[in-house]
Amino acid sequence: MSNSIGDLRNSGLQGNNFPWQLKMLMGQQCACDALNQLVDNTDTVEPLLAQILAAIQNGTDYEAVLVVDANGDTWLEVRIWNGTTFDPPIYFLAGSNTPGTPVAPITYINPNSYLAQIVSYTSNLVSIEAGTPDALGQTTMSASMPVTIASDQTALPVSQSGTWNITDITGTVSLPTGAATEATLLSVDTKLTSVLRTPRIVTVVNTTGATPTGAFSFSIANVGTASGIVDTEVLPAGVTINFDAGALNNTLDVLSFDATGTTFVVTWIT
Repeated sequence: MSNSIGDLRNSGLQGNNFPWQLKMLMGQQCACDALNQLVDNTDTVEPLLAQILAAIQNGTDYEAVLVVDANGDTWLEVRIWNGTTFDPPIYFLAGSNTPGTPVAPITYINPNSYLAQIVSYTSNLVSIEAGTPDALGQTTMSASMPVTIASDQTALPVSQSGTWNITDITGTVSLPTGAATEATLLSVDTKLTSVLRTPRIVTVVNTTGATPTGAFSFSIANVGTASGIVDTEVLPAGVTINFDAGALNNTLDVLSFDATGTTFVVTWIT
């Protein structure tokens, strides 16, 4: 029996052929793994499997590797030895038994690198399932995992300590539109602060006059026996009229009156 290095039909010179045979076995395993990823039902890739099997049985070498094209699609590349050289490669998309054409340029996948990535991803998944994030600390949105907050989320505790000094802020701090300024707040405080008011009273007999300007309220009572006039309106005897500014710190304008032939009692608060 021949002990040719390239002949798969015998065990070869194990002392000399072992590295080559090991590579062949690894290549066959890689091809099988790639074919299993094409589709769950291997019946759909029966023609390809039959072709590869015939090549193996005939002692024909072949290559099967995974490649990624310019669009990021993964393809299985198969090349069969025709006795002189390798035939042009045939490409199959994952899940398809129909040859296709990847978009150039293509990149050959290093199975060792992908195995290392799978091990790394598996470790990360185990950590995430255990509640441990892959990376601690603040990062960008694109590098963060999305989190959905529960609908019955309790209030988040906020802990702040220390002294905040507004003088430590440099530059200009702009208030939002409509925000109250210090002058406005001071004016409001002045108007809301209680102050001492001064009441006044005067009796007007058979003459004309007017109420003072700036009064918070005033009253005119006709205590005589004849009618008088207040702001061109008749004020009958025994009738009293009252005026109030209506709100805190509002004041009233001047109001003229005529007590000719009668007596008015005028009171006001300033």
